[in-house]
Amino acid sequence: MLADARSVGGLTDFVDQWLRLERLDDPSARPDLVALGEETLAAMRAEPVQLVRMLVDDGADLATLLTTNETAPSPPLASIYGSDILESSDSVAKLDPTRRAGILTLPGVMAALAHAGATSPTRRGYTVLANFLCTPPPPPPPGVNTTLPDVGEGQTTRERLEAHFKSPTCAGCHKPMDGIGFAFESIDWLGRTRDDELGKPIDDTTTFPLDGRSVTVDGAAGFAQVIAASPGVATCFARQWATYGAGVPDKEEAACLVADLALEVREPEGLRSMILRFVVSDWYRKGPGELP
Repeated sequence: MLADARSVGGLTDFVDQWLRLERLDDPSARPDLVALGEETLAAMRAEPVQLVRMLVDDGADLATLLTTNETAPSPPLASIYGSDILESSDSVAKLDPTRRAGILTLPGVMAALAHAGATSPTRRGYTVLANFLCTPPPPPPPGVNTTLPDVGEGQTTRERLEAHFKSPTCAGCHKPMDGIGFAFESIDWLGRTRDDELGKPIDDTTTFPLDGRSVTVDGAAGFAQVIAASPGVATCFARQWATYGAGVPDKEEAACLVADLALEVREPEGLRSMILRFVVSDWYRKGPGELP
């Protein structure tokens, strides 16, 4: 089944939804992406799917997907990656592991979770909470002013957002959400790595809650390591796949299936095993409406 070319369509739909890659195709909101050219933009959207497929074929697990410094070679992205590409062949590109770690740090993913001409720690943090931890923060309370405070000229994105934390109403959600997003500040709105913003060194060391404890990481590579070891991330990934594959509702009846998939995906050859375990399950073969 996985060898069938038609399986690529299913993986594409899942990855697009999981990583919100549809945001790459909004020319009115992202003229900066349009300016890169159709070939580059298409490559940015295709690369995450190519990586998932490559790792499924290679017998990788979820932790590898979240931490790898390898990706599918893509000549149109060479200018985006720049010196981050350490070596490349016809089958794989090896990236600087201090700058690139896992699927979240691919240019297309980071660009999709940004604004035109500016990063968005909030958007990046929200996506991790919603789609990697399945704990999306609630929407802002009615009447709350969501405009960032004016902190003067020459302030970095992080400095502007941290000023937001002074409001207890905002800090409750934004501090953990933006705290996750800060780990990716060394990757800009086009998915390029950077060392400074407005002449100031990037600060991507951050602290945020994970699995009931507070963790501190140093940038995207450190972030990748801690989420790769998280049982909560494995469970959320399994839930995302089950929901995509069969519309499995997030309720008690599906809990055993999700738990089984979460265990599978952390084992050797876990990505392939999870997919195969799912397609032989009653949830997939019969559908929720036909289950006892």
